[in-house]
Amino acid sequence: MVLAAIGGTWAWTYRGAESQDAPPSDREAVAPRAARGPGDASPAPASKDLRSPAELLGLDPQVPTTAEGLNQEAFATCARLIQDLPRRPEAYAVAAFIYNRHGRTAEAARCWQQALEVNPKFAPAYNGLGMVAAGKGEHEKAAEFCRKAIELDPNLDHAHSLLTDVLLREGKAKEALAAAREYVKRFPKAGDSHFWLGQALLDLEQYDEARASHEEAIRIDPNYTGAYHSLATVYARLGQREKSREYRAKFAAMKEKELEADRGKSRGYLDLATQIQIAASYHLAAGNVHLSFGDPQKAEAHWLRGAAVAPKLVACREALVSYYQRQNRLGSALCQLDELLAIEPRNAEYWIQSGRLLARIGDPDGAEAAFRKAVEIAPEAPDGYLSLAELFLQARRKLPEAAPLAEKAAQLAPSALAYLLLSAAREEQGDRKGAIAAVEAAMKLEPGNPQIRGFHERLTKDTR
Repeated sequence: MVLAAIGGTWAWTYRGAESQDAPPSDREAVAPRAARGPGDASPAPASKDLRSPAELLGLDPQVPTTAEGLNQEAFATCARLIQDLPRRPEAYAVAAFIYNRHGRTAEAARCWQQALEVNPKFAPAYNGLGMVAAGKGEHEKAAEFCRKAIELDPNLDHAHSLLTDVLLREGKAKEALAAAREYVKRFPKAGDSHFWLGQALLDLEQYDEARASHEEAIRIDPNYTGAYHSLATVYARLGQREKSREYRAKFAAMKEKELEADRGKSRGYLDLATQIQIAASYHLAAGNVHLSFGDPQKAEAHWLRGAAVAPKLVACREALVSYYQRQNRLGSALCQLDELLAIEPRNAEYWIQSGRLLARIGDPDGAEAAFRKAVEIAPEAPDGYLSLAELFLQARRKLPEAAPLAEKAAQLAPSALAYLLLSAAREEQGDRKGAIAAVEAAMKLEPGNPQIRGFHERLTKDTR
């Protein structure tokens, strides 16, 4: 949000990219908030194409209500995505993900190969082919694919773990150790990287080093079940039987919980609720691809369809809120936020987003109510206090409350923004000395910020 004026004398754009407004001609009409309810939150498609999301995507107008219907929509989405973006490997990647999720690995592999025909340097395709090969037990082929993926993109974490795994399965422990060390080098804060290093060291009978690696995996991720099993093995081979029994018992308890969860997933995988969640994830991914490659209307259509398929899930609606804000379609963004708040009424971030939009459309009362709700829900988070302080300064209302709010935010989480707002609020109250002290605190946190330096110069020029 842009703070348009403080003290009626200056403007700043501290918050950056989210402040950029579209031209006034792009603004859509915003209905009074009282006229909108959670059930009325289905904004029309973009004005240049008034077709429904289903029509735009070539889908059945009726939202599928069976697992089979959802599966058919998933495969139709694959076909349409590739048809619409035949020169984008990312489109094939989404299709491969969908096919693989449904156990259709041959179609997934075909999509990964097509992605490489479009772009031979598309690293995720090699990683995907590695997964398919590993699933077939073709470990040598999987290792080749993983190496190629890492060569093209060293930051593909899954390729590192899969490479180490298949090398160990091939009995190539020394090669696995080198791969695992590279994994740890790239991802030192990932429990998984230390686990695989420990597995390679365990295979090479380097037990002390293996113990240290697995303990590090657990330190990073205390719920990493496999590391407990490996530590039980390591301690047994080191002759520390009591320690081995301790870790084996922990592993057994954790594994039982995992198995029960897996049994629940297996029972639920074909349940409609699970299929709905999966279908929504497909529309989210397809929308992201369309947005990235120049078709925002189809991106919006996918997210609207995903929200219609899974009205109680938030991911597609969050994508719509972000998209509508960038498009300056504030009414549609508010409608989706109403829906999100109906799903998660205790989500403080949704209240803050709603308040910022209400402030932008000229509803300071609604904005204040939303920000106060955020403070009520998350009293130890600074954002609600910051938003209230900024609102009061920008709207020039309840100005005496702005300084205490900004000060509270600075106490909870010192930031340049909090001190800058505190400085502006103190200046409003005639406290020039306090204003200078606050802006200097902001400068210490962000010494290179030109807005802060400019405000400091203005405050201090009359005192020189």
